[in-house]
Amino acid sequence: MSAGFACAAPLTLEDSTLSHDAWPHVRVLSDPDRTIGATEALRRLPEFTQPASPHSGMGFRDDAMWFHIPVFTAADSDGRWVMEIDYALLNRIEVFLAREGQAEPIATMGSLLPFRDRPLGSRTRQ
Repeated sequence: MSAGFACAAPLTLEDSTLSHDAWPHVRVLSDPDRTIGATEALRRLPEFTQPASPHSGMGFRDDAMWFHIPVFTAADSDGRWVMEIDYALLNRIEVFLAREGQAEPIATMGSLLPFRDRPLGSRTRQ
């Protein structure tokens, strides 16, 4: 396992905290040919590295980017969470839950998705 991935501490979601900053927990993998699927990305987790870019920004890119955020919730959590990505330049975002070695699709978001098809109708990606 690479040092970059080994340092990825889980983001602990606590019901008592209204907002969490996931960026310190993010690891990324570039997909220049846009050919990596979610299950393959999951298998390639040791290749993910800490972003070299400023906080919460990846700049303009031609490649697809895979982001991994390890998340932990307490057993007594109410489980009600909203993931908000407040970055208007994202055309398409596919969210997956990694469970038992499989990537389960959770949501599709992004600026090219009509508001009526978004999980929550807003400007940001939720």
